[in-house]
Amino acid sequence: MNRLSDIIVDKLIEKQREYDKEFIKELKENSLPIDVHEKIPKKELLEIEVRALTSLLVKLEQSEQYIEAKECLEKIEFLKSEIKKLE
Repeated sequence: MNRLSDIIVDKLIEKQREYDKEFIKELKENSLPIDVHEKIPKKELLEIEVRALTSLLVKLEQSEQYIEAKECLEKIEFLKSEIKKLE
């Protein structure tokens, strides 16, 4: 039974690869950008999260949600320390 499921999965993976190749070929033919496989660096992801949390922090402070704002600030500080480790 396991052998049969392995064969089925292998066939599915093979077929998906064919579809992916065809899809990328069509994108190139139509001059569409292909950023499908581009991996965003960890530092950039952390910086994006810091910016989002900073905006959230401002909103939390404006609405006087100080406990949530403190937690948000702690998360921002943690992420900034992680960014420094990556530099």
